[in-house]
Amino acid sequence: MLDYAKEISIIHRYGIILMDSKIKSELFPVRLAPYIAVICGNPGLSQEDIAAELRVDKGSVARAVNKLHSMGFIDRVEGEKDRRINRIYPSEKMLSIHEINLKARDEILDILIRGMTEEEIEVFDRAIVRMRENVVTEVSGCRKTGEKKGDIDE
Repeated sequence: MLDYAKEISIIHRYGIILMDSKIKSELFPVRLAPYIAVICGNPGLSQEDIAAELRVDKGSVARAVNKLHSMGFIDRVEGEKDRRINRIYPSEKMLSIHEINLKARDEILDILIRGMTEEEIEVFDRAIVRMRENVVTEVSGCRKTGEKKGDIDE
């Protein structure tokens, strides 16, 4: 059987290299591209909402949001009901690079599916979503039962 984790890891690493070359990383660090996509696609989310959307920990989101704020890419607005919650909005500067980000992502997706038939793409779409759902369910189950990450039975 093919080592899916290895193949996905290779695709991810090389995808980052492609993304970096396409957006010319002086505009923004490539690792922030997913945050830019989420914030521009859903203005007004809280950091907790962003963490849930990207399925990353809140600490990673806090660091990314602080970096984006220091670069002038986002505006923070205090919550009306709960002042502890900041709503995150894209600045004009972020909106201008969001198009570059989307274009680069689309070009990389075109590269990934190059030479595939519509049927192969549909099968792959269903398979990759099922794989994600399986791993998210497994990790969520481990967290509910108190198991540690390394304790998942193989």
